[in-house]
Amino acid sequence: QIVQVSCGEHHSVAFTRDGDLFTWGHNCYGQLGQGREHSNSVSPQCVQSLKGIPLAQVSAGGNHSFALSSSGAVFGWGRNSAGQLGLGDNADRDVPVLVENLNLKKSVQISCGAEHTAVLTKGALVFTFGSGGYGQLGHNSFKDELRPRLVSELWGSEVFQIACGSNHTLAFVGKSKKIYSFGRGKEGQLGSGQTANQCVPLLVEIRKTFSSVSCINGSFLQKSSDKHYGTSGQDCGLDLSIAQHFFKELSSKEKVLTKVGKLLRSLKTNPAGVEGLRIYLILPELLRQLYKMQQGVKLAVELAEAIFRLHPDSQKVLESHWSSLPYPFFRSLVKMFRSVSVHLMINNQRDSKVKASGFYINKINQILGSVSVLTEKIKVAILSFHSVHFIHNLQTLAGFWFGLWPDCNNLRVNRQTLLTDTFAHLKNVAPVTFVGENGSDYGGLSQEFFRLFAKNLVKENCIKMFKDSGLVWFNKDCCTSEVFYYVGIVLGMALYNMFLVNFNFPPALFKKLLGLKPTLADLAELSPHEVNGQELMPNGNEILVTKVNRQEFVNLYVDYVFNKSVACQFEAFYEGFEAGCPVNIWKMFLPGELMALLCGDPAYEWEELPKNATYINCRANDVTVQNFWAVFFGFSEEDKKKFLEFLCGTDLIPQRCLGQFCIGIEVEVADNPDDYFPKAATCSKTLQLYSYSTISVLREKLTHAIYHCDEFGNI
Repeated sequence: QIVQVSCGEHHSVAFTRDGDLFTWGHNCYGQLGQGREHSNSVSPQCVQSLKGIPLAQVSAGGNHSFALSSSGAVFGWGRNSAGQLGLGDNADRDVPVLVENLNLKKSVQISCGAEHTAVLTKGALVFTFGSGGYGQLGHNSFKDELRPRLVSELWGSEVFQIACGSNHTLAFVGKSKKIYSFGRGKEGQLGSGQTANQCVPLLVEIRKTFSSVSCINGSFLQKSSDKHYGTSGQDCGLDLSIAQHFFKELSSKEKVLTKVGKLLRSLKTNPAGVEGLRIYLILPELLRQLYKMQQGVKLAVELAEAIFRLHPDSQKVLESHWSSLPYPFFRSLVKMFRSVSVHLMINNQRDSKVKASGFYINKINQILGSVSVLTEKIKVAILSFHSVHFIHNLQTLAGFWFGLWPDCNNLRVNRQTLLTDTFAHLKNVAPVTFVGENGSDYGGLSQEFFRLFAKNLVKENCIKMFKDSGLVWFNKDCCTSEVFYYVGIVLGMALYNMFLVNFNFPPALFKKLLGLKPTLADLAELSPHEVNGQELMPNGNEILVTKVNRQEFVNLYVDYVFNKSVACQFEAFYEGFEAGCPVNIWKMFLPGELMALLCGDPAYEWEELPKNATYINCRANDVTVQNFWAVFFGFSEEDKKKFLEFLCGTDLIPQRCLGQFCIGIEVEVADNPDDYFPKAATCSKTLQLYSYSTISVLREKLTHAIYHCDEFGNI
């Protein structure tokens, strides 16, 4: 039975439990120990001269060999060109010879290099001999040694193990767990960070646990019943309770933060296997301990960023592992990412790497959208859920919440006196009836009302349009607070009833509604070529604007335009807005989100419109239907918006919802179809066409309809 084997450059050595030594391979220098009369051997041959010697170890060098007996006797043979046999000369030996200089040294280990040898004694002393041309003997010189010589630099280090490479040597100190190296360093084999040779033992700096991803991933395995062998996309193979206990002790060390940070920045985006993802499950346990000491938030952010960088396939595996975590560890994970969210939200104004949209959860839309009947109690319970900012589809969320309160009003207006009629009956909101028209309001007339209100308001003196931007702002010269109060009510009503209305107010208005301050960027958007002549401070007309006070002037002017000059107007508007939308949940939105809810999405993805179309009395491949889509996609951008206005009562669309528009197309049967114009049922978004004889007729009739049909209920 073989106990140990060792390989040289062209030969091999092994010994058995019975004490027999076998060698095979090249024998040009006598390294097989079989004598010169034996040539190369292609099969193991017993070394007869060592029979009866109880062996403890064998070692093969470049072209020499050593054997160590259980009593510490050292035997060498083979090439001896540099004194690597330790016999005091350079003559080769073809049979094992006792190294007398090592007698009584209590040798316990031997290691052979290409042309040098190292011996370790029971007293933890290291002797080296042979070639020293690269410093591999560690004697502070590059000379060869023909006899064993003590490596004085390692005296007292309690060396536990030695190892020789071709031209370098390592010594492992067991108590301190340190490694010393010396010899050739050209290929970096000394681990010193350099490639120079060194002739004295120097400490090797080994990177610690938190600089090695593989070490972490393999440190907390679930080894009971060999469960870690079953690691897969569903099972991470970890025992996180071990990690929890380990990190309680480790987290108190200050260097941990630095080392973990460097490690996180080095993580691969697509690990080779699922085992490479374990670190994302292990580190949250360290972070949990750090949180207790008010530390670790920065590391948590870096961990989150590392997860965002992962390949989508790796992220899916990680999500699967998260979902199978025991509750205490999953809770720790949630707390960690909650702290990341808070950190990013607080620092959102300072180069945040994750936008607010990154916190949206699309699946919540499906939950809310699938609920058709809910009791008041259930609705209130859902509203108490605090993660409202995680819902991506604003229309779904707002429609669900604002829909809790029923409409109970009625509004009759004349198209020619719409503003006057509205201000006189603002407590009556919906349904809407246009005087002289017989249309019934199932949503379409109300939408038309808000569109016309915004259109007519621009003509009034209460708001001012900036020609260079097309945006409007409160007219500081109009001091009738009642008018602004009514305007606020109408805008609030639109939000409350989930109708789109665009007054062309800038984002600054929605910032002010939410208690945020407009900035110079808002002023530049409102009026890119703003010219002022207003005194902003006492005796301001006597103060020159310089580099020193320029920022103060800018701040004062922005404050004047958006706040001081229209203070009474905005106060009345805000009061009316709150009255028009009597629930305050709109305050949870960000300015851009609130603006999108009221004004719609400026991006029109027209190619999405046919995808959800439904057909009545026709099919998608019918000639009339195909002709319609051909005409529609041939329209200019302006004509496409006019078509939307004709079909829906507005050319505004909810944020990212054009692909969700379910428009209907119905083909009516009639004699002489070319005599009829298309009609639109705005409440149901249904277009009524006729079987026009040609595509040219369809284009003519549809174009006329979208530009000249301004009344409801009239054909």
